[in-house]
Amino acid sequence: MTTIDQAILINPKVSIKRGDKVPFVSMDQIQPGIRSVVAVDNRTFTSGSKFEPGDVLMARITPCLENGKIARYEGFDVAAGSTEFIVVRGKPGVTITNYLYYWLWSPRIRELAISNMAGTSGRQRVRTDAFTAEEYDFPSLTEQRAIADVLGALDDKIAANQRVISDAAELCEALVQKSISGEFTKLSEIAVITMGTSPKGEHLNEEGRGIPFFQGVRDFGDISPKRRVYTDKPLRTAEPGDVLLAVRAPIGQVNLALEKVCIGRGLAAVRSAINSPVSLFYLLRSHREIWQDFDGNGTVFSSVNRSDAHNVLVPIILPTKQKDLEKVLNTIHGRLLKAQKENQVLAATRDELLPLLMNGKITVAEAEEAVWDVGVVKQKQQEEGDSDV
Repeated sequence: MTTIDQAILINPKVSIKRGDKVPFVSMDQIQPGIRSVVAVDNRTFTSGSKFEPGDVLMARITPCLENGKIARYEGFDVAAGSTEFIVVRGKPGVTITNYLYYWLWSPRIRELAISNMAGTSGRQRVRTDAFTAEEYDFPSLTEQRAIADVLGALDDKIAANQRVISDAAELCEALVQKSISGEFTKLSEIAVITMGTSPKGEHLNEEGRGIPFFQGVRDFGDISPKRRVYTDKPLRTAEPGDVLLAVRAPIGQVNLALEKVCIGRGLAAVRSAINSPVSLFYLLRSHREIWQDFDGNGTVFSSVNRSDAHNVLVPIILPTKQKDLEKVLNTIHGRLLKAQKENQVLAATRDELLPLLMNGKITVAEAEEAVWDVGVVKQKQQEEGDSDV
């Protein structure tokens, strides 16, 4: 048993000078349950966190930490990021950074960090000194490496599937773009629109009673939303294949309903009136600019109402291409959904195994069997001298 600060490096020194232009990672780039994060732009460094490739970034502020904003920075150069990151790195000879990513993600450690928060309501932050003064019995380096390998095999497959999903979505958007006529029509001319209404709080739950409820974009994924809240008293619903459209900031963001769901006041259900649901989804997904007058950026509008949604002008897909386009998109989209469904199984397996491994309830060998059961073939372990980042 040792204190955390004796076993890991917290906010290790990284050489970045004020005024240097470096890759930057913002808090909103970190997606809960997604292992890797990359910098999407460069910024002039003035203040904030500093880290190297492979370092783990953990949100220290509420509600980001509670939501699971923890990721491993993937890049080629040193980078900077939000002031609200705690940077974590393995201590040579004691801990391995790849293991620490899963250690930080485990419910026990996240709860420990949350219990060491302080500050005013809604702006609480982890007290790093208090958190790192806690004691923990870290396993041997061999055991850490084995745990990181078996959980990493699942995340590797999730990442590969995510690339399939991203590539398929980009292809669908490109095909839609090639099929538009250059003319516009009202959204209500090609779709049936249902504005959402939120049930009373007493009819909401997180225990799975009723059908999934989505108030806005909080639970949106790349393609479809993740279940979190349910209701047994739905007022307005969307059916499978309906587009879920954000009518409050960020206006115009879309997901696709894969099951019957209840929609709250932050969403509208948009159903194709011309039997082209997949085409409609990718049309709206690739043309968020149609909502630019309502997005609140310098205008008096911060939401769209029923009239706005009905009358907004959208590009027209050439009628001569509509049928064939929908057929092709269905094929590509089907592959995308298959990869997405597989990722749900992989993530559920990872999230089930992680606390069991961390708490010593199962062995690595038992975890490997579970990984093989979901179709992931674990790669041959790296040589002892390979990177233990």
